[in-house]
Amino acid sequence: MESEKPSISYNKRESKLSGRTIHPFSEIWQFSKKIVENAENINKEKILEKHRIIIDLCKWLNDFIRIYNYINKDNIKNRYQDSFDSLFCLFNDILKKYNYEFVFFTGKKWSEISKDNIDIVEVIDDESATEAIITETTEPLIKFHNDVINNAKLILLKPPKKEEF
Repeated sequence: MESEKPSISYNKRESKLSGRTIHPFSEIWQFSKKIVENAENINKEKILEKHRIIIDLCKWLNDFIRIYNYINKDNIKNRYQDSFDSLFCLFNDILKKYNYEFVFFTGKKWSEISKDNIDIVEVIDDESATEAIITETTEPLIKFHNDVINNAKLILLKPPKKEEF
């Protein structure tokens, strides 16, 4: 046998159960082809659903980070900061275990990051800015096996009319 999966090309195969030859385009061949296609579609749907759940979790985590940073904008170390940092690291470790990765760009220079898979939500002109800086990541970049499943959404602070985006 050449392959377990039914192929469109015409070649005879023996059945594992009966030892008889199954001709392509016969009822058995058509039925087995449908079973394989349905199984592949169900598997793809499960993977997409898992991606949607991870994307939602990462968005919620990002919202939580933004609220936490807003409340603690004075950078005063408090009793919750260590707990939050360890919770964030734990969530990141769980995602890495299942080959997911999320990337935040807040505070990075625009010139230092790859422009692929990034959507700019807002551009703020600032006279005091010397170069373009990402002020906020509204949605993180999410990857699965290094394939992007969710583009990052950013707010950019830039000097007026110095750089085009």
